[in-house]
Amino acid sequence: MPALLIFGVVSVLVVAHVAAYRPLSMFDEGTHFDYVVKLSRGEMLNRGEKLGQAAMREIACRGVDIEGLLLPPCEDPSFDPAAFPLSGFSTAEIHPPVYYGITALVARGLVTTGIAPDMFAAARLVGILWLGLGLVVIWYLGKELRIATAPLAGVIIAVAAVPPLLHSSATVTNDAVGLVAGGLVGWVTLRWERGASPLWLLGVVAFLALALKTTNGVAVGVCVLYLLLRPRAAAERPHERGSVRTGVATLLSAAALSLFAWVVVHALLATPVDVQTTATGDLRFLDVLSNLTTLATPVSYGLPSTVLGHEEFLPLAGLLAVLMGVATLSPILRGSLTETWERLAGSTGLTMLFGGGLFALVSFFLYGNVTVSPRYGLSLTPFLAVSAAAAIRTRAVLWFLWAIAVGQLALVLWALLRP
Repeated sequence: MPALLIFGVVSVLVVAHVAAYRPLSMFDEGTHFDYVVKLSRGEMLNRGEKLGQAAMREIACRGVDIEGLLLPPCEDPSFDPAAFPLSGFSTAEIHPPVYYGITALVARGLVTTGIAPDMFAAARLVGILWLGLGLVVIWYLGKELRIATAPLAGVIIAVAAVPPLLHSSATVTNDAVGLVAGGLVGWVTLRWERGASPLWLLGVVAFLALALKTTNGVAVGVCVLYLLLRPRAAAERPHERGSVRTGVATLLSAAALSLFAWVVVHALLATPVDVQTTATGDLRFLDVLSNLTTLATPVSYGLPSTVLGHEEFLPLAGLLAVLMGVATLSPILRGSLTETWERLAGSTGLTMLFGGGLFALVSFFLYGNVTVSPRYGLSLTPFLAVSAAAAIRTRAVLWFLWAIAVGQLALVLWALLRP
C-alpha cells in the first residue's frame, strides 16, 4: 500500500475528527496542549508549573469531554489556574519533551502557512503525521515479514479506523506516538537480525521509542523476547548466540539510557512545589493480578468520547481484538515458534499477558498507585496488526478481516460526518 494512499485515508479521518470533536479529550488534552504551546515559545515545562493562559482558554471555551465538570466562563479576559482541575497544575510534565517539540514545530508551521486557523487546531492536525507514519511503518514491518498485500492492507485500514487509535491521533496527546514507536523498533529489529540494518540504528530506535513516551518500553520488551525466542538450533551456534546477546543488550541498554536520561533531566527541572496528583496506598497482590490482561485491549477499550464513544463501535473493534489476540497467542499455545512471524506474535502475546502487571508495579513505586490503562499498550498495536495479517491462511478469514475493516471505516466516517 503506497504511503500516499495511507496518508490520504488518514488525512480524511483526522480532519473529520478535528472538525467534529470540539471539546478537549478527557485524557489530559489541556495539559498536553499546554506543553506544546510552551515548547513552541522555546520554554521548557517544569514540574510544579501551572497551565498557561492559552491552554486555559481552550479548556474554558471548548469544555472537556467529562460530564459535570465546572469551568470558568469563556468570556473572562484572563484565567486563574485555581479554577481548573488539580488547581491548574500541569500533569504532562512527567513526559519527555520529544513528542511535544515535534508537534509544536509542525503546528507552528501549519499556523504560519495559514493551513490551520490557530495553534490548537494545528496541534490536532499534526495527528495526520503521527498516524500516517505509524501505518506506513506497519506496512514496512509487514513486508519485512513477507506478508501478502491483501491481509496487510486490510489490517492497516482496520487499525486506521479503530476509534481509540484515531482519537489518540486526532487529539493532542503523546499517545499518538505509539504506532510509530512500536513499529520502528520492530522493523529495525527484524532488519538488524538479517543483517540489513546496523547495530547503532537498533539502539537509536529503542532510545527514541522511550524518548517519545516511556510506556513505549513495552515495544522494546516485545523485541527482546523475540530475539530470546530464536530456535534452539540457531541459538546453539556461537555466532548466533553472540548476536542474540548483542541485540538484547543494545535494546535494553538504549531503553534504560533513555529512561535514565529523562529521569535526570526531569529531576533537574523540578521546582520545590509538592504536586500531589495521584492517590497512595498499599501494594496488594490482587491489584497487580487484576492488571495482567489490561494491555490485551489496546484496540478495543471503551472510549469516553461524545463522537467515537458510542456502543455501535464496540462489536467490530472487539472482533478485531479477538482476531489479533488469537493470532498472537496461538503460536504459544501450539508451541510453534519456528517462523519469524510466530516468534514475533508469541513475544507480543507474552508481553500483553505480563506487561500490565509489570506496569502496575512500576506505577506503584513511582506514583503510589497501580492504575494501568489499555492506552499504555498502544505501541503493541503494530505487532498485533502484522501478527493478525500473517496468521490469515484462508480466503474466508481474509474476507472476515476486510468486512471488519470496511465496516469500521464506514461507521467512523458516519459518526464524524453526520450533521
